[in-house]
Amino acid sequence: VEYSIEEHLIADETEQERKDKMSRILESLTPRQKEVIHYRYVESMSLDDICKIMDMNYQSVQNLIQRSVKKIRDTFKEKKRIVLSIKPKSRCL
Repeated sequence: VEYSIEEHLIADETEQERKDKMSRILESLTPRQKEVIHYRYVESMSLDDICKIMDMNYQSVQNLIQRSVKKIRDTFKEKKRIVLSIKPKSRCL
C-alpha cells in the first residue's frame, strides 16, 4: 500500500497537533510531576528505581504518579471541553 503525499502531510500534521497538545498539557505539571511521569512512562522505570533516583519513599512516588496522571486527565478534559464549546453548532434545515 502506498500513501499519497497528501495523506503523508495529513498524518504529519495530525502527529504535530498531538505533540503540541501533549506539550501544553504537560506544562500544567510541576517539575517534580514531570520528572516522575518521564521516569515511569517514557523511561519505563520501576517504582523502586524511581524511589532511588528521586530520593522518595515508595508510597510518595505512587501518590505523585497518581496525582500527576489525574492532573493530566483533568487538564485534557478541560481543554477538550473548551474546544467543543468553541465549535459552531450545525443547523438542521
